[in-house]
Amino acid sequence: MSITLEEIERLREKADVSYEEARAALERSSGDLLEALIDLERQGKIRASGQGGTYSTRPGAAGPSAAPERGGTQSSACRDGQTTEEKGAWKRIKELLRTGLNIISPSTRNLFEIWRDGRMLTSIPILILIIAFICIFWITVLLLLLGLVLGCRYRFSGPDLGREKVNSVMDAVSDTAADMRETVQREFGRKGRRK
Repeated sequence: MSITLEEIERLREKADVSYEEARAALERSSGDLLEALIDLERQGKIRASGQGGTYSTRPGAAGPSAAPERGGTQSSACRDGQTTEEKGAWKRIKELLRTGLNIISPSTRNLFEIWRDGRMLTSIPILILIIAFICIFWITVLLLLLGLVLGCRYRFSGPDLGREKVNSVMDAVSDTAADMRETVQREFGRKGRRK
């Protein structure tokens, strides 16, 4: 195998060894720069530059003399083929998913209940209500208003929303709707008697 001057110079830059040492290491490794670096390291011939660093056989890849990239760390090839930047991206994605689950979890533990005449008609997880508001906003609003007109009361239950403050607001809305319904019924009743 023919070793080029360019390969020798590249190894010399990475390992800070003499021309002869670089050529011999490349010949022993059949021209593989990484294997040559490992061989020189095993022999104790690499003179440490005082910096941590990484080595790559890829052209243009960051070496030990390269300037640090974002965040003060150098991009390095990891054992499983991912760079530290890729691992950082995966870590951020995992954190984002964990945060999303932490947000979604309470919406599945807490329930939206529909009551009428003192008995519960149904209850659904808050998540379903949120999805309904997002996907079919106007239909959901109309159905909730129709429920109020028909005498339904809405409540929240669960470890996070089963509080008196939340349900007292819901009761106040239901009471207002009941008062309005009675007023409308009285007005229609009067008009019906006049005719």
